Amino acid sequence: MAATEPGELAWSVTPVRDHPGRGISVILVVSAAVWFSLYLGGPVLGLFAVLVLVGGVGPYFVTTRYRLSEAGVEVRGPFQRVSRPWKDFRRAYPGRDGVSLSPFAGRHLL
Repeated sequence: MAATEPGELAWSVTPVRDHPGRGISVILVVSAAVWFSLYLGGPVLGLFAVLVLVGGVGPYFVTTRYRLSEAGVEVRGPFQRVSRPWKDFRRAYPGRDGVSLSPFAGRHLL
């Protein structure tokens, strides 16, 4: 964690670095699923499988940067950039992996 300016907290996360064995497993499963789709459904279904599966597991392999400032929360990755002001959050609660922010006033399934 590193503060970029006074009152800011910033850090980055690359999940595959923490669990490289899982990354290899994911690559093997995605490759098998794409091959299976190509074999049974042809190139159109194979391309669809690549788009869906790589799009779904892609964030696991890339670095995501987080920044908390007086203005709000910013999440930046190669495929997304999301900024939300603090007024959008109504609740913060500690969890197993850290503090979670929620736009809901009470406990909610989402």
